[in-house]
Amino acid sequence: MYRLVAVVLLAGVALCAPIENFDDIPSQYKDLIPPEVADHLKSLTADDKKAIKAVALRYSEFKTEDEAMEALKKENEGTWEKAQKLHKFVQEKVDKLAPSAKEFVTEVLAATRKLHSQVISGVKPNLEELKGQAKSFIEKYQALPEEAKASFREHFPITAGLVKNDKFKAIAEGLLKVN
Repeated sequence: MYRLVAVVLLAGVALCAPIENFDDIPSQYKDLIPPEVADHLKSLTADDKKAIKAVALRYSEFKTEDEAMEALKKENEGTWEKAQKLHKFVQEKVDKLAPSAKEFVTEVLAATRKLHSQVISGVKPNLEELKGQAKSFIEKYQALPEEAKASFREHFPITAGLVKNDKFKAIAEGLLKVN
């Protein structure tokens, strides 16, 4: 089950690539995207993408996610409203997690958001650093009590289901050298 973290990070990296259109996402990955996230991606207009990129370019200026969201609101209130809806959806799922699972998922989400902002702003990720981060997250996931792992599987079933996707596991294992 430790492959879950490798798969989650790999999914985060794969989804970090600036996507201009939902249709640009390879079909084998579309099924792995929760419907609420897919709907959000499909709803983004050119102006929304421009506003998101403008805020992402300033990612290092923000100390908290709330500060980044406030900057997005100032950039384009309509885009902020869409982002708030998705943020609320994810946060409600995170809030239902067992405490140790919540702490773990919050850390992984923060790392993924940071990576996404860096990629959007033109900073290419260092594969070795990503591998190191993935291995660190794998160790933290393995250290979670079974209750926390079960909580994660219950509230993030699509993400947890990635572990069972043979193509995705093969990609993760190959890139991250995880057995």
